[in-house]
Amino acid sequence: MDCIVNEPDPLCEPFLENFSTFWSRPNQAQAFRAYILGLISETHRKNIEAMSAKVVGQEYQGFHHFLAESPWDDDALNRRRIALLEADRRTASRPAGVLVIDDTGVPKRGEATEGVKRQYIGQLGKTANGQVFVTSHYADEHCHWPVDIDPYVPDTWLDGGKDDPAFRTKIERALALIDRAVEHGIQFRAVVTDCWYGRTPAFVGGLEERHLPYVVELDASQRIFARLSGDLASSEHRLREAVSLLSPGDFRPVRLQAADGTERDAFVAGLWLKIKKLRGRRRVVVVTTRPDDPASDEELRFLTTNVVELRDDTVARLYALRNWVDVFYGEAKDALGAGQYQVRDLASIVRHWHLVFVSHSLLVLLRRQGQLARWCKKNSALCARH
Repeated sequence: MDCIVNEPDPLCEPFLENFSTFWSRPNQAQAFRAYILGLISETHRKNIEAMSAKVVGQEYQGFHHFLAESPWDDDALNRRRIALLEADRRTASRPAGVLVIDDTGVPKRGEATEGVKRQYIGQLGKTANGQVFVTSHYADEHCHWPVDIDPYVPDTWLDGGKDDPAFRTKIERALALIDRAVEHGIQFRAVVTDCWYGRTPAFVGGLEERHLPYVVELDASQRIFARLSGDLASSEHRLREAVSLLSPGDFRPVRLQAADGTERDAFVAGLWLKIKKLRGRRRVVVVTTRPDDPASDEELRFLTTNVVELRDDTVARLYALRNWVDVFYGEAKDALGAGQYQVRDLASIVRHWHLVFVSHSLLVLLRRQGQLARWCKKNSALCARH
């Protein structure tokens, strides 16, 4: 659309009105509504310059002031958003859901934006200049939504480097996000992560210290101690070599649902292994599409859990819910402009992300309430993504 009219929308306004107590001035409320409408519009670019050019009656300076200088509490706003989702039975977290921990990178040029460094950027699949954010995300078989975000600040941005009291690793930030999710009262059956977190003893140990259930992926190259064919005693091997302990008859079928709604057939089998740097023997669930020759399977996964009552197929299904965080990253960046901010300090950037969370949650609620189709008559491009 060529312009965005900054006025109450009968479908969006009931949700946006829930945040009215955060604004002490009329221009704050106006900027908030305009920002959300700009993010969910069909405008290709979602930075403040592009949105101010499209939103009727909203100038660039007003947008910039709202994001970078205006006095409002974005953490409290995010808590209110979570409370609204939890209050609606159609979006509330469920005991069968999962809390997904992951991180995402945003490419950025230059060195002026706080937190930018050459580091691995998942969006690009390589090391590049950019920022990294650790996130928590709720997902079940019916809906998914972002919980919180914490920017990773590289040691090069701190006076004391890694010894600076303000420095925190991504693992420490991830555990802090989990603590906050528990404080929010979010229900989940397990914390779920990919192998970057799952292979880290400090992360797994942190979950166990908190007595939290988890299903995490292990790295196939992790070291284990096992007696394999030809060994006279237990020896050190790579985890991927442990599949030699299994025969095709050990695997049981499981149907896994992808984020796009399609299903695929896989097979699971369980092992108990001693993993280097982790205490005691660990339950490992092997997931493959090639039970006859799992070693040749490019999609081979190794999962571990501390929930003994979970069946192997349930472990695989819970881990499959992790795919929803990747869907969210795509929606947030491609449709809602999550990485298109035009501010340089992290406090303002996190404000932008929290406003993206509000926009995404609005669309989630519209879909779960059966009203998204009506809204999409005017916003067909975004409708296709939700």
